[in-house]
Amino acid sequence: MNQATQSEILISIVVVTHERPQYLAECLNSCQRQSYRNREIVVVLNPTQIESEMIALKHGAKILRTHRNIGFFPALNIAIASSSGSRIMVIDDDAAFEGNDILTRLNHVLDEHAQCVVVTCNLHGPCESEPYRETREVHGFKTGFGLFRREVFSDIAGYVPDKFFREGGESYLTNYIYEHGHSVMVVHDAWMFHAQTPIGRDRRLMNHYSIRNHALIALLQEPLVVILPSLAMKVASTFTRIAIQRRDPLSWITGWSSLLLNIPWAIRMRKPISLRTFLRLRKLRAKTGRHPGQ
Repeated sequence: MNQATQSEILISIVVVTHERPQYLAECLNSCQRQSYRNREIVVVLNPTQIESEMIALKHGAKILRTHRNIGFFPALNIAIASSSGSRIMVIDDDAAFEGNDILTRLNHVLDEHAQCVVVTCNLHGPCESEPYRETREVHGFKTGFGLFRREVFSDIAGYVPDKFFREGGESYLTNYIYEHGHSVMVVHDAWMFHAQTPIGRDRRLMNHYSIRNHALIALLQEPLVVILPSLAMKVASTFTRIAIQRRDPLSWITGWSSLLLNIPWAIRMRKPISLRTFLRLRKLRAKTGRHPGQ
Protein backbone atom coordinates (compact mmCIF):
# COMPACT_ATOMS: atom_id res chain seq x y z
CA MET A 1 0.00 0.00 0.00
CA ASN A 2 1.53 3.32 -1.04
CA GLN A 3 1.41 6.49 1.03
CA ALA A 4 -1.29 8.11 -1.11
CA THR A 5 -3.60 5.14 -0.67
CA GLN A 6 -2.95 5.05 3.07
CA SER A 7 -4.01 8.66 3.47
CA GLU A 8 -7.32 7.96 1.74
CA ILE A 9 -8.47 5.35 4.27
CA LEU A 10 -11.57 6.57 6.10
CA ILE A 11 -11.40 5.99 9.86
CA SER A 12 -14.65 6.02 11.81
CA ILE A 13 -14.22 7.19 15.40
CA VAL A 14 -17.07 5.67 17.41
CA VAL A 15 -18.02 6.73 20.93
CA VAL A 16 -20.68 5.24 23.19
CA THR A 17 -21.59 7.80 25.86
CA HIS A 18 -23.60 7.40 29.04
CA GLU A 19 -24.73 10.70 30.58
CA ARG A 20 -21.32 12.29 31.20
CA PRO A 21 -21.25 15.30 28.89
CA GLN A 22 -18.28 16.98 30.56
CA TYR A 23 -16.06 14.01 29.69
CA LEU A 24 -17.59 13.59 26.25
CA ALA A 25 -16.63 17.17 25.40
CA GLU A 26 -12.93 16.55 26.12
CA CYS A 27 -13.07 13.20 24.35
CA LEU A 28 -14.44 14.75 21.16
CA ASN A 29 -12.08 17.73 21.43
CA SER A 30 -9.16 15.30 21.40
CA CYS A 31 -10.67 13.52 18.38
CA GLN A 32 -10.99 16.80 16.49
CA ARG A 33 -7.35 17.66 17.22
CA GLN A 34 -6.05 14.52 15.52
CA SER A 35 -3.79 15.23 12.56
CA TYR A 36 -5.33 12.31 10.63
CA ARG A 37 -7.98 14.17 8.63
CA ASN A 38 -9.96 11.54 6.72
CA ARG A 39 -12.29 10.59 9.52
CA GLU A 40 -15.87 10.63 10.73
CA ILE A 41 -17.22 10.66 14.28
CA VAL A 42 -20.18 8.50 15.32
CA VAL A 43 -21.67 9.02 18.79
CA VAL A 44 -24.24 6.73 20.41
CA LEU A 45 -26.25 8.49 23.13
CA ASN A 46 -26.92 5.56 25.44
CA PRO A 47 -29.43 6.74 26.49
CA THR A 48 -30.42 10.01 24.79
CA GLN A 49 -29.38 13.10 26.75
CA ILE A 50 -29.78 16.69 25.56
CA GLU A 51 -26.45 18.11 26.78
CA SER A 52 -24.44 15.26 25.30
CA GLU A 53 -26.37 15.56 22.04
CA MET A 54 -25.52 19.26 21.78
CA ILE A 55 -21.82 18.49 22.33
CA ALA A 56 -21.87 15.78 19.66
CA LEU A 57 -23.61 18.14 17.21
CA LYS A 58 -21.01 20.83 17.91
CA HIS A 59 -18.28 18.39 16.81
CA GLY A 60 -20.11 17.39 13.63
CA ALA A 61 -20.76 13.84 14.80
CA LYS A 62 -23.29 11.44 13.40
CA ILE A 63 -25.67 10.82 16.30
CA LEU A 64 -27.46 7.59 17.19
CA ARG A 65 -29.97 7.52 20.05
CA THR A 66 -31.20 4.77 22.34
CA HIS A 67 -34.31 5.08 24.52
CA ARG A 68 -32.54 3.49 27.49
CA ASN A 69 -29.12 2.21 28.52
CA ILE A 70 -28.84 -0.98 26.46
CA GLY A 71 -25.28 -1.80 27.57
CA PHE A 72 -21.89 -1.01 26.07
CA PHE A 73 -21.43 -3.76 23.49
CA PRO A 74 -25.00 -3.65 22.12
CA ALA A 75 -24.60 0.12 21.67
CA LEU A 76 -21.14 -0.34 20.16
CA ASN A 77 -22.50 -2.87 17.67
CA ILE A 78 -25.02 -0.26 16.52
CA ALA A 79 -22.28 2.36 16.17
CA ILE A 80 -20.01 0.10 14.12
CA ALA A 81 -22.85 -1.06 11.87
CA SER A 82 -23.76 2.60 11.23
CA SER A 83 -20.19 3.75 10.50
CA SER A 84 -18.62 4.02 7.06
CA GLY A 85 -14.88 3.65 7.63
CA SER A 86 -12.78 0.68 6.62
CA ARG A 87 -11.05 1.15 9.99
CA ILE A 88 -12.84 1.85 13.24
CA MET A 89 -11.40 3.67 16.24
CA VAL A 90 -13.37 2.89 19.39
CA ILE A 91 -12.89 5.38 22.21
CA ASP A 92 -14.56 5.50 25.63
CA ASP A 93 -16.43 8.70 26.39
CA ASP A 94 -14.26 9.30 29.47
CA ALA A 95 -11.03 8.91 27.48
CA ALA A 96 -8.95 11.26 25.34
CA PHE A 97 -6.03 11.06 22.93
CA GLU A 98 -2.78 12.30 24.49
CA GLY A 99 -1.23 14.04 21.50
CA ASN A 100 -2.50 15.05 18.10
CA ASP A 101 -0.88 12.22 16.13
CA ILE A 102 -2.10 9.18 18.10
CA LEU A 103 -4.62 8.07 15.48
CA THR A 104 -1.90 8.35 12.83
CA ARG A 105 0.50 6.25 14.93
CA LEU A 106 -2.07 3.52 15.51
CA ASN A 107 -3.03 3.49 11.85
CA HIS A 108 0.63 3.25 10.81
CA VAL A 109 1.08 0.04 12.82
CA LEU A 110 -1.93 -1.50 11.06
CA ASP A 111 -0.35 -0.52 7.73
CA GLU A 112 2.98 -2.08 8.69
CA HIS A 113 1.64 -5.38 10.11
CA ALA A 114 -0.64 -7.20 7.70
CA GLN A 115 -1.61 -9.91 10.22
CA CYS A 116 -2.57 -7.37 12.89
CA VAL A 117 -6.28 -6.42 12.92
CA VAL A 118 -6.50 -4.47 16.19
CA VAL A 119 -4.04 -2.00 17.68
CA THR A 120 -4.36 -0.51 21.12
CA CYS A 121 -2.23 1.89 23.13
CA ASN A 122 -0.82 2.64 26.55
CA LEU A 123 -3.14 4.27 29.06
CA HIS A 124 -2.70 6.99 31.63
CA GLY A 125 -5.27 7.16 34.40
CA PRO A 126 -6.06 6.62 38.06
CA CYS A 127 -6.81 2.90 37.67
CA GLU A 128 -4.46 1.84 34.88
CA SER A 129 -1.60 -0.61 35.12
CA GLU A 130 2.06 -0.20 34.22
CA PRO A 131 2.58 0.64 30.53
CA TYR A 132 4.05 -1.59 27.89
CA ARG A 133 7.65 -0.72 27.03
CA GLU A 134 7.63 -2.01 23.47
CA THR A 135 5.24 -2.41 20.55
CA ARG A 136 4.27 -6.06 20.55
CA GLU A 137 1.54 -8.67 20.30
CA VAL A 138 -0.75 -8.98 23.32
CA HIS A 139 -3.32 -11.49 24.45
CA GLY A 140 -5.99 -8.92 25.30
CA PHE A 141 -6.99 -5.30 25.04
CA LYS A 142 -9.54 -2.74 26.19
CA THR A 143 -12.13 -2.15 23.48
CA GLY A 144 -12.52 1.57 24.18
CA PHE A 145 -8.95 2.36 23.13
CA GLY A 146 -8.50 0.32 19.97
CA LEU A 147 -8.28 0.83 16.22
CA PHE A 148 -9.90 -2.07 14.32
CA ARG A 149 -9.93 -3.23 10.76
CA ARG A 150 -13.59 -3.52 9.80
CA GLU A 151 -12.97 -7.17 8.84
CA VAL A 152 -12.86 -8.01 12.57
CA PHE A 153 -16.65 -7.56 12.61
CA SER A 154 -17.54 -8.44 9.01
CA ASP A 155 -15.39 -11.54 8.44
CA ILE A 156 -13.24 -12.61 11.41
CA ALA A 157 -14.92 -12.50 14.82
CA GLY A 158 -18.29 -10.92 14.13
CA TYR A 159 -20.11 -8.61 16.50
CA VAL A 160 -19.97 -9.22 20.24
CA PRO A 161 -23.21 -10.96 21.31
CA ASP A 162 -25.63 -8.73 23.21
CA LYS A 163 -25.29 -11.05 26.20
CA PHE A 164 -21.98 -9.33 26.93
CA PHE A 165 -21.81 -6.05 28.76
CA ARG A 166 -18.63 -4.37 30.02
CA GLU A 167 -16.70 -7.54 30.86
CA GLY A 168 -15.74 -10.32 28.48
CA GLY A 169 -16.29 -8.82 25.04
CA GLU A 170 -12.59 -8.17 24.47
CA SER A 171 -11.79 -11.81 25.20
CA TYR A 172 -14.55 -12.92 22.84
CA LEU A 173 -13.04 -10.91 19.99
CA THR A 174 -9.41 -11.72 20.76
CA ASN A 175 -9.92 -15.48 20.80
CA TYR A 176 -11.44 -15.50 17.32
CA ILE A 177 -8.87 -13.02 16.00
CA TYR A 178 -6.00 -15.35 16.91
CA GLU A 179 -7.95 -18.42 15.81
CA HIS A 180 -8.12 -16.94 12.29
CA GLY A 181 -4.38 -16.32 12.14
CA HIS A 182 -4.46 -12.63 13.02
CA SER A 183 -3.18 -10.72 16.04
CA VAL A 184 -3.67 -7.80 18.42
CA MET A 185 -0.84 -5.37 19.09
CA VAL A 186 -0.12 -2.62 21.60
CA VAL A 187 1.66 0.53 20.37
CA HIS A 188 3.93 1.56 23.22
CA ASP A 189 4.45 5.19 22.12
CA ALA A 190 0.75 5.94 21.53
CA TRP A 191 -1.00 7.18 24.67
CA MET A 192 -4.54 7.85 25.80
CA PHE A 193 -5.90 9.15 29.09
CA HIS A 194 -8.70 7.24 30.83
CA ALA A 195 -10.55 9.04 33.62
CA GLN A 196 -12.52 5.84 34.40
CA THR A 197 -15.44 7.74 35.88
CA PRO A 198 -17.92 6.04 38.22
CA ILE A 199 -21.01 7.25 36.33
CA GLY A 200 -22.89 4.27 34.92
CA ARG A 201 -20.69 1.81 36.81
CA ASP A 202 -22.53 -0.27 39.37
CA ARG A 203 -19.71 -2.14 41.09
CA ARG A 204 -21.91 -5.05 42.10
CA LEU A 205 -23.22 -5.50 38.57
CA MET A 206 -19.69 -5.28 37.19
CA ASN A 207 -18.56 -8.01 39.57
CA HIS A 208 -21.59 -10.08 38.56
CA TYR A 209 -20.93 -9.74 34.82
CA SER A 210 -17.19 -10.21 35.24
CA ILE A 211 -17.85 -13.66 36.67
CA ARG A 212 -20.67 -14.65 34.33
CA ASN A 213 -19.14 -13.36 31.10
CA HIS A 214 -15.67 -14.84 31.51
CA ALA A 215 -17.26 -18.17 32.39
CA LEU A 216 -19.43 -17.86 29.28
CA ILE A 217 -16.27 -17.33 27.23
CA ALA A 218 -15.05 -20.73 28.40
CA LEU A 219 -18.29 -22.42 27.34
CA LEU A 220 -18.51 -20.55 24.04
CA GLN A 221 -14.92 -20.73 22.85
CA GLU A 222 -12.49 -22.86 24.80
CA PRO A 223 -11.49 -26.34 23.56
CA LEU A 224 -13.60 -29.10 25.10
CA VAL A 225 -10.62 -30.67 26.87
CA VAL A 226 -9.96 -27.55 28.97
CA ILE A 227 -13.50 -26.36 29.81
CA LEU A 228 -13.94 -28.18 33.12
CA PRO A 229 -10.51 -27.33 34.59
CA SER A 230 -10.89 -23.77 33.28
CA LEU A 231 -14.25 -23.33 35.01
CA ALA A 232 -12.92 -24.86 38.21
CA MET A 233 -10.03 -22.36 38.24
CA LYS A 234 -12.47 -19.51 37.59
CA VAL A 235 -14.69 -20.59 40.48
CA ALA A 236 -11.72 -20.49 42.85
CA SER A 237 -10.11 -17.33 41.52
CA THR A 238 -13.35 -15.31 41.43
CA PHE A 239 -14.22 -16.43 44.95
CA THR A 240 -10.88 -15.10 46.16
CA ARG A 241 -10.98 -11.88 44.12
CA ILE A 242 -14.63 -10.93 44.44
CA ALA A 243 -16.18 -12.74 47.38
CA ILE A 244 -13.19 -12.24 49.69
CA GLN A 245 -11.00 -9.36 48.46
CA ARG A 246 -13.86 -7.18 47.20
CA ARG A 247 -16.20 -8.43 49.95
CA ASP A 248 -19.00 -9.08 47.53
CA PRO A 249 -20.11 -12.71 48.00
CA LEU A 250 -23.58 -11.89 46.65
CA SER A 251 -22.20 -11.06 43.20
CA TRP A 252 -20.16 -14.25 43.26
CA ILE A 253 -23.35 -16.25 43.89
CA THR A 254 -25.47 -14.38 41.34
CA GLY A 255 -22.72 -14.46 38.72
CA TRP A 256 -22.37 -18.21 38.79
CA SER A 257 -26.14 -18.69 39.06
CA SER A 258 -26.56 -16.57 35.93
CA LEU A 259 -24.03 -18.74 34.14
CA LEU A 260 -26.15 -21.82 34.88
CA LEU A 261 -29.19 -20.11 33.39
CA ASN A 262 -27.24 -19.22 30.24
CA ILE A 263 -25.70 -22.64 29.59
CA PRO A 264 -28.33 -23.57 26.92
CA TRP A 265 -27.57 -20.32 25.04
CA ALA A 266 -23.82 -20.93 25.28
CA ILE A 267 -24.13 -24.49 23.96
CA ARG A 268 -26.28 -23.27 21.08
CA MET A 269 -23.79 -20.51 20.21
CA ARG A 270 -20.63 -22.53 20.88
CA LYS A 271 -17.83 -22.10 18.31
CA PRO A 272 -14.60 -23.32 19.94
CA ILE A 273 -11.08 -22.21 19.15
CA SER A 274 -8.36 -24.80 18.66
CA LEU A 275 -6.13 -26.03 21.46
CA ARG A 276 -3.20 -24.52 19.54
CA THR A 277 -4.78 -21.04 19.67
CA PHE A 278 -5.70 -21.49 23.33
CA LEU A 279 -2.10 -22.36 24.23
CA ARG A 280 -0.72 -19.49 22.16
CA LEU A 281 -2.90 -17.01 24.02
CA ARG A 282 -1.85 -18.49 27.36
CA LYS A 283 1.78 -18.04 26.32
CA LEU A 284 1.15 -14.39 25.42
CA ARG A 285 -0.61 -13.85 28.74
CA ALA A 286 2.35 -15.34 30.60
CA LYS A 287 4.72 -12.92 28.84
CA THR A 288 2.75 -9.83 29.81
CA GLY A 289 1.64 -11.02 33.23
CA ARG A 290 -1.61 -9.08 33.05
CA HIS A 291 -4.40 -7.75 30.87
CA PRO A 292 -3.88 -4.05 30.14
CA GLY A 293 -5.72 -2.08 32.79
CA GLN A 294 -5.85 -4.86 35.36
